[in-house]
Amino acid sequence: MARGTIIRLVVVSISLLAGGVFIWRTQLDPSRATLYITAIIGAATTVYALITYEMLLQNQTMAQAAGDSTKVMERTLRFSYAPNLLYRTLNTKDPTLQTGKGFTPFNNDDYTRALREFNEGGQPKEFVFAIIQNVGRGPATNLTMEAKYNVWDTNNPNKNYSVNRTASMQILEPNNSVAVCIY
Repeated sequence: MARGTIIRLVVVSISLLAGGVFIWRTQLDPSRATLYITAIIGAATTVYALITYEMLLQNQTMAQAAGDSTKVMERTLRFSYAPNLLYRTLNTKDPTLQTGKGFTPFNNDDYTRALREFNEGGQPKEFVFAIIQNVGRGPATNLTMEAKYNVWDTNNPNKNYSVNRTASMQILEPNNSVAVCIY
């Protein structure tokens, strides 16, 4: 119970107790009986008013909490089905992505060339993929990914060059990932 509630209950209880003791100790003559009955009705009304006031305070607190809860719920509902995308880079020697990571390769010319180079054999090559994962509860629609990778290759006379890739997807469902071949 709140401190204010306890103080109000104690003050009303002491007042009613003092009034009851006063009425009990005095002689009751017929001319004053109406006054005592009025005092008892006033005391009962005071108790009723105090209980009503406490209920009003409790309802006001509950209405404030309900308003705050509604604001939080509205914000939660508004953003609960929004997509939430994670972006990361994967270096692998297997462009088929059969490693069980759950990535769906984005089928474009770069991916086809990577598969052709992988199947030709020869020296093992490394392939770089940009991974986009939807970890939100809603689908990502009209997704466009633009990636720019700056490459510094010490085995190549052209040591520094940039690789720019763009990929567009109509929809990326929740808990799905797409891998775009970059290099």
